[in-house]
Amino acid sequence: MRQTRCVTLYYADGMHLDVTPARRTALKEKEGVIAHAKKEPGAPPGRYVPMNAYAFGDWYTARTPTEERFAKALNERLYAQAGIAFADADVHDVPDQTPLIIKSVTTVGLQLLKRHRNIAYAEETGRVPPSIVLSCHAGHAAQVGMGLADMVIRQARWTARAIDSAARVGRLLSVPNPELSTELFTDRWPENQTQQQGYARHLHTLANGLESAQRGNVQLEDLQTWLRVQFGERVVTRSVKAFNDRLGRQVKAGQHGYTPKGGLFTPAAPAIIGSLSSLAPVVARAHTNMGQRRFS
Repeated sequence: MRQTRCVTLYYADGMHLDVTPARRTALKEKEGVIAHAKKEPGAPPGRYVPMNAYAFGDWYTARTPTEERFAKALNERLYAQAGIAFADADVHDVPDQTPLIIKSVTTVGLQLLKRHRNIAYAEETGRVPPSIVLSCHAGHAAQVGMGLADMVIRQARWTARAIDSAARVGRLLSVPNPELSTELFTDRWPENQTQQQGYARHLHTLANGLESAQRGNVQLEDLQTWLRVQFGERVVTRSVKAFNDRLGRQVKAGQHGYTPKGGLFTPAAPAIIGSLSSLAPVVARAHTNMGQRRFS
């Protein structure tokens, strides 16, 4: 199916692939242009849009290096989540050459923020905040060694404050490709102040809630309910179940303790807000990478 900037191939299992033809230029390696042309009657004339996705990908990768401890912990959690359990005597370090699905806390935080975006706009029409904008801001906000919840907060604030800064001077958010300034990731979103400020409110609400949870200013049941609103029923339910299962095992093994206020403490304290079970595949086919709605 033809789209504005790509051709979408649909598969029988419900998956789809967007193919975007590009015309290379001689100015820089992998730099080029892609066609932008709406197919509706009376649409404005088509045009070419500058693009260098390869350079952006290299830029993002350079700013989000492998974090070995995080990658190893995540890999082990993914094995357990898949139902692959090992007795203590059979546990071995993962070989260095074993591919790890996620290597950076920045990328996991980005996935959670995209999930939050998908939930927030599930019932709305029109364009949604583009994934490429969130990815670019994640690259700018990248900081090795941060906790997952802190990284989600940092990325949410980064985008929200960028919108706030633009709105204060009556402008729309502008996010260029850091490797090609003429390529604007925001050339189709936001379309107006209402649209961009609405998303900034979503992000500030998320960051405020996570910070409040970190301070312990919320009851666990209320936190679970709030998280389900932010990230979806399935993700949070699985996160809480995984935490309860882990806590049960630690209690049986005598590996738990108590905080000065009498609360239950475990060595592997649960990061409910940034649980790795949030990495389960998300069916998010209602929009494209650039924020355009997709309808089959």
